[in-house]
Amino acid sequence: MNMRRKSISNFRGTLWLVLITINFIAFQSCKKDKNDIEDENIDQVWGGSARPFPIYTIDDATYIVKEDGTLWARGRIFSTSPKANAAGYLQLETNVKKIANTHNAERLYVLRKDNSVWRSPVLPSDEVPAFANQKATEKVADNVKDVVEGQYFAAILKFDGTVWAIGENADGQFGIGTSSNKDLPLTQIASGVKQIAVGFNNIYLLKNDNTLWSAGDDSYGKLGYPTTGNQHTFAKVMDDVRIVRANGNNVMVIKQDRSAWSFGTNANGTQGIGVSPSGSMDPIYPHQIADQVKDVFPMGYTCFFLKENGTLWASGTNNYGQMGMASPTRSLSFIQIAENVTYMSAHNYNRHIIILQNEKYRMSGRNAFKELQQSSIQKFTSFTDFEMP
Repeated sequence: MNMRRKSISNFRGTLWLVLITINFIAFQSCKKDKNDIEDENIDQVWGGSARPFPIYTIDDATYIVKEDGTLWARGRIFSTSPKANAAGYLQLETNVKKIANTHNAERLYVLRKDNSVWRSPVLPSDEVPAFANQKATEKVADNVKDVVEGQYFAAILKFDGTVWAIGENADGQFGIGTSSNKDLPLTQIASGVKQIAVGFNNIYLLKNDNTLWSAGDDSYGKLGYPTTGNQHTFAKVMDDVRIVRANGNNVMVIKQDRSAWSFGTNANGTQGIGVSPSGSMDPIYPHQIADQVKDVFPMGYTCFFLKENGTLWASGTNNYGQMGMASPTRSLSFIQIAENVTYMSAHNYNRHIIILQNEKYRMSGRNAFKELQQSSIQKFTSFTDFEMP
């Protein structure tokens, strides 16, 4: 009888241990799934369908996508429009998830909440007030995860992992083996891709196996490898990549180990290598700039990275106060400019930036065209509260 009770007790103990082990494995599995989801959101925060930051600082304007899907803009032609509200914002569109726009772009591309991409006949122009409320009326594609825009072309990532391009292929950035200054129709250029980025005349593909590929203009080393001319087919840049961001002539990458890498132009000290640029065309190939990095923001005048501890760092030009400080006017190495930052927005040839700091939107930089505030202040040299529409 005692032996039977002992066996039952041992069985119950073993069963309890098995149940604890199963629960622990299930918990770890759920935890991993949660982290995977968070990583996917982080991978897409800049120009992706899961974008949590709704602000786009582009040239002389600031664009806002509100939670209700309305698109608003302030700045040169928007804030002076008679239809602008008291804060200087003009409503442009509805049903918007994100926009894709860049310096010298030809059109405004809009990713709508139903995952369709539309574009305007022309880009809202700084010189033509009649374009200030131009609508995206031309449908381009469905089932779209992300859309990014370069100079006179756009690249589209669909949910099935295929990549499509439309517009000019002037430097072979479509990677289809040819180049053309003529507008090309929507063309499939790749598959098996999970993230895309573009520069002026480059397309970057982050594939499902975490390899990074590029094609297009070879100046400044921004393809990430030496060439003898523009690259008309996609070639591999590096392995183990988690995030790629490109803008103008700068490219920044985060690898799987959370190290940040940069390449492209150093014309304004944006590479953070500690030396003055010796020539505007000198190629700067991939080099590591930091560890434990959450996100990167390559720009024409200034480059930024955000560390996992919430500190924001910058290198390059600060002549408009876009680093949130009055001096120095330029830094050749990355310096810390803020803390407790969750995210930021800046764009090619950025002269103003907006950050999310301590759960508040904060701004700094040029305000000559009221791109930051409806006031006569020409520029802000410290982070100041930003007013949403």
